[in-house]
Amino acid sequence: MARNYAEKDIKLLFALSGGYCAFPNCGAQLVAPATDSDPAVVLGQICHMVASSDDGPRGDAEFPLELRDTYENLLLLCVHHHTLVDKQLNTYSVDDLKQWKAALESYVSTKLAEGMRSIDFAELEIVCRHLVHNNAGIDSTPLTAVDVQDKMDANDLTELVAYRMNLGLMQAPQVAAFLAQYSSMFDAAFPQRLREGFTQLYNKHKSAGLEGDALFIALAEEAAAVAPVKAAPAQRWEFEAASLAVLCHLFELCDLFEAPQ
Repeated sequence: MARNYAEKDIKLLFALSGGYCAFPNCGAQLVAPATDSDPAVVLGQICHMVASSDDGPRGDAEFPLELRDTYENLLLLCVHHHTLVDKQLNTYSVDDLKQWKAALESYVSTKLAEGMRSIDFAELEIVCRHLVHNNAGIDSTPLTAVDVQDKMDANDLTELVAYRMNLGLMQAPQVAAFLAQYSSMFDAAFPQRLREGFTQLYNKHKSAGLEGDALFIALAEEAAAVAPVKAAPAQRWEFEAASLAVLCHLFELCDLFEAPQ
């Protein structure tokens, strides 16, 4: 049976797993970053917990066809462990794979929380400067906070990103303080140009068909794709956290994403 992975499911799968192999204690990173001469390379494979076909590994004829290639039924594995779990069917069950996926996503959430506690103006400046555009060509907003849950509901954001939203909003005051300081000392238009950069990313991904959780994740991941992350992998979680904090600040204060009616 042909695979039919929607872009939204791929975005969620890679982002929520941190791009790691889900097999216990493996820890292999499944995306090699781009270099000066070559693009990024995906090293891992998508594994079905319940097989895509009835007669595949861990097949279940009663499992709905429309759910087989969705995020909820997928996890990432390195090539070695994907082959292993698909060959040793009496050893590795669907429940095992579900537990691995949940454990890995919990680990990634924990690391992100640690990064959120560590970010400072230095990380925020790098993330923001990465996103600003040269011209502020969009209308300004009153910067009035909206009810976050209402806005999440209006944009089909679910519990998959609720934890990340809460984490990011914890540092929203620091983002606001950074933007106020930077605009007063260096560039008065900086906050507006930052918003323009995020808005253009939002429009790009939305035009490509992303929405809801996958759209939110795509914005956070692209914001975190800054050079220092590639040069210093140990700082990954601080930059992931900084990008998330900036995104959540803009989510709360401006019309990035749709406002509740």
